[in-house]
Amino acid sequence: MEYLLEHRQLEGSISLPWGPESEEPMVRHGDSGSSITMENGWQLDASCSVPTARAAIEALADESGLRTMFQGDWSDGE
Repeated sequence: MEYLLEHRQLEGSISLPWGPESEEPMVRHGDSGSSITMENGWQLDASCSVPTARAAIEALADESGLRTMFQGDWSDGE
């Protein structure tokens, strides 16, 4: 997520809070419980399900013109 926001110039093209379509926001300003602070100061929700995290990565990658390939266990299980 941090790579896509910073190195693919998406930081200026999305508005916060942001999340994949029809999902809860995953990136926001300010602390919101189980979150990780990224280098830019934005908060990334660390409590989301695997399918939600995958959808968010795919949506941001699509906005920057990249194709996603997942390795490891990104199955639909929680």
